[in-house]
Amino acid sequence: MGVPVLTLKGGRYVSRVGESILNNIGMPEFIAENKQDYVKKAKEFASDINALLDIRTNLRGRALKSPLFDGERFAKNFEDAIEWMWKKYLDNNSATE
Repeated sequence: MGVPVLTLKGGRYVSRVGESILNNIGMPEFIAENKQDYVKKAKEFASDINALLDIRTNLRGRALKSPLFDGERFAKNFEDAIEWMWKKYLDNNSATE
């Protein structure tokens, strides 16, 4: 925690998770489109020590304020999903009786 991670956009699970985390904490600039972009971004970020220090200083707070750590919202969305699935199940079973 507190260290930004440069992520290469891709079709695999680990790429999509990294991309999702970065988008949710409002840091899409750390998502590289391809290998060339990854190297370019890595050089740019590594050369700006002051920006990295600022990111490291504020990243934890930024993450804690993001949807990733919004337990109340997650619980409400999960509850709504379970309720929707239960109603769908009941609707499908009542149609076959």
